[in-house]
Amino acid sequence: MVDIMSATVDWGTGKGAKIDRPAAGKTGTSQNYHDAWFIGLTGQLVTGVWVGNDDNSPMNKVTGGSLPVNIWHDFMLEALQGTPPRRSRCPARGRFACRRRAANSAGRDRDRDRQRRRAGPARSPGEKHSRRLRG
Repeated sequence: MVDIMSATVDWGTGKGAKIDRPAAGKTGTSQNYHDAWFIGLTGQLVTGVWVGNDDNSPMNKVTGGSLPVNIWHDFMLEALQGTPPRRSRCPARGRFACRRRAANSAGRDRDRDRQRRRAGPARSPGEKHSRRLRG
């Protein structure tokens, strides 16, 4: 889960949250822009930022990846000033143990190859898009 949330900060909707240390997070925006938030963490601190109007009226297209990320970024720089960077800790054992990025990318490549084998031979652009189900 931390790896997925790290991708949000590395290159996703929360990329404005990048700071001087590893970080992970989740952006969110409710329907019609009533609420926007960013929940982020580092190895030292977890912080959530919510933005919205007290009267529940919609905001002017504020998303979780905009104002909440900027507020989180500025707060975390100040809050962690003088603290050495540290990776987020993960469980050492069990079903939900963290995998390192190298293992993840190898796993993704293996899964992608497996999916390609299941899909069968590649089709030319003019062929129909029907799929044969294999049983």
